This record gives sequence, structure tokens and C-alpha cells, in this order.
Amino acid sequence: MKRIAFATLAALATILTYHNRGRAEEANVNADYAKALWQFVTKSTSPYTAWTATSTIVEIGPPAVDGDKSFANKTAVSDEKSIALGSIVVTEHYSDENDKPKLTGVTVRYRPSKGYDAANDDWYWSYYLPDGTYIDSSLERCPLAKCGFVARVDDGRLWVFRTGSADLAEFTKSGELAKCVTQVGVGPMGMSVRAPDAETIRDYLIVRAGFVTKVDDGRLWVFRNGAAELVEYAKSGELAKCVTQVGVGPMGMTLKGPDAETLDAYTYAKPHFVTFVEDGRLWVFRAGSPDLADYHKSGELAKHVVRPGAGPNGVTIKSPDNETIGAYMAARDGFRTVVKNDRIWVFRGGTKELAEFLAKGEPANHVTRPSAGPMGMTIKAPDTETLDAYMLGDG
Repeated sequence: MKRIAFATLAALATILTYHNRGRAEEANVNADYAKALWQFVTKSTSPYTAWTATSTIVEIGPPAVDGDKSFANKTAVSDEKSIALGSIVVTEHYSDENDKPKLTGVTVRYRPSKGYDAANDDWYWSYYLPDGTYIDSSLERCPLAKCGFVARVDDGRLWVFRTGSADLAEFTKSGELAKCVTQVGVGPMGMSVRAPDAETIRDYLIVRAGFVTKVDDGRLWVFRNGAAELVEYAKSGELAKCVTQVGVGPMGMTLKGPDAETLDAYTYAKPHFVTFVEDGRLWVFRAGSPDLADYHKSGELAKHVVRPGAGPNGVTIKSPDNETIGAYMAARDGFRTVVKNDRIWVFRGGTKELAEFLAKGEPANHVTRPSAGPMGMTIKAPDTETLDAYMLGDG
């Protein structure tokens, strides 16, 4: 294998972001970069295990949970609030095996430079098996992956694994599992989903950023992160007051939660947007927008647009403007989307194509798929692979 020698991590970041290569070669460069990053954090003279243990949580990439261990380099430790450029945080992921913690994976998070990837606060992450085998990164992550899960598409089927599972290591080596479960048509776009067990499939389908989910007797309990009702539920497995919505959850599951607003927010959740359901209609706002503040004050907007039946599951959408509706419907995990003149531009996060688009506008070379997007919008992307991956993530 070609040996790569880089003087500094900054040089690596520059190569990773701005190299002028095709998609296949880009994947090879990213894999080489991830391997070099692993070598850097495990070098014998200063391995990450000799760094400062930290409780700082970086909410980018595979999540750290109770029992995991994190270590920070000197730059990160010097200012744990702002986490300066050049910071590296390494998290060891553990699971219980025979009542003993077992190391199942390692995530390395690196913040190389200002403007590296604004959508992820300029963080890059890569995930490895305990022996250093490279699995995933913020630049190569399958668009169908979710927080806490690794996803792979093989022969039209979607494989899902919990981050750090022993089965993931077996699949990485052989491309198959001796024992697995298949559930037909339950995944995005009606894909069949395969996993080590049915619980993994279920938990993959129900996870949403910003929410805690619990399955009890076939029903899905939903709470916002940090909700006071979580304490009550943890004690009794029930709430004195709750709301039930029958058959509206993933795989037709019944949803239960402290209030209808929580369940509606879960159903229509997308990153960077805030949603409310009022009289059966879905209000959509960009997070932090002045219009959202006005809505909180009055419960209505003097000026807004209505798109009957245009939302998820055919719900009517109300919003300050058509651009917000288009951006909400275009949003997909794993992609940066820009709606311009009723066309959806699609990019993978952190790529040179995205940086050039933001700096210079529409690229000369791109691919177009007319009327293939949400609400019949045309989709444009720098290459066919990006466009196909975006369409695949339409769940």
C-alpha cells in the first residue's frame, strides 16, 4: 500500500479538503487520511491514552455514552469551552460483555481550520475498530447512517450496525454475517434492512437527533433530550399524563409521549429547522430565525405561505416563505443542500465542490435530474454519485 508522509495534521486537512481528484480517488485519499490520523493519535511517543482525560462532549460523529472514555490533546484542554482550532478529542467506545467493559471502537474528532466544514462547526471525525481498522468518517459516511449506527448498502439492501458492535467487525472483514435478520421494505424508499438482530433494525429506524426513545410493549415512548418527564418515566416506566398517537411512528408503531407537541416534533424533525403542528398543519421555521421569534409571541404570522399537501405524509405546510419550505423538504442527513430558483443543489459536507459553490456560485460541470426532488423540484449536483446518494437517502 502506498505510504503517506505528512509533516503536520494541518497539511492533511488541506489535502483532504482541496485536492483536485475524482470521486473514486477522493475516497482513497480520505481513507489514507483517516489511517494517517490514526497513526498520529497512537504513535508510541505520545499516544492519545497519555493525553488528558476529558468530559468535554463534541456532538459530532458517533456519540459518547455512559461508560465511554474521552481524551483531549493540549490544544483542546487549553480552552474546553470554545475548543480551539487544532483540537483533537479521542473517544473510546465500550460495551458490557460478561459484566465487563469491552472496547468496541474509537472515534477521533479533529478541528483543523476555520471554514473547513461550517455545517459541522469545522470538525472532522473518523471511526475505527479497536485494532485501528478504518470504518467511517464525516466525508464518507453513508447518507443512510444515523447517530450511533453505521450503514452500508449492498446489492440494494441496507445493512445497519450499532457503532462498535462485534458484528460490524465481522461484516467489515467478510461482507456478510453468519447470522442476521432481514426485514423487507421497512427502510428508506422501501429498502429491505439487514442487521445482526431485529432490535438493531428497530432502534436504527426510531432514532432521531434531539430525542430520547424507549420501546415498551411494542409502543414507542418519545421525549425531548433533557425533558423533566424522563425522570418520572425512568422511575415508573409510565407517565401520569401522556398522549398517544396510534400507528404513526416508524414501522407503524404507536407513539406515546408527554404531549402532542413532542410527538409532532419527533415525527417532522429535521436538523436546522423547528416545526409545530397546529390544526393539522405543519409550521416550518429555520432555527433561530426572526419569524420563529414572532411565531412564539403571537402563534401566527401576518405574512406566510401555505402549500397544501406538500409536506411529509401529505401534510399541509405553512411557513414564512416558499424558500424555507423548499429548504426543509430538501434537507437530508449527510448532505448540504442549497435551494436556488426552485432547484436543489446537493453537496456532501466538507467537499471542495461545496466550498467552490459557496464562493463562486454554480459550477460549470454538474449533473441535473429534472423534477426528481421533493415537490417536483429539479436536483443538481457536482456528480452522479452525489446525486444518487442523495436520492437514496430520501426516507
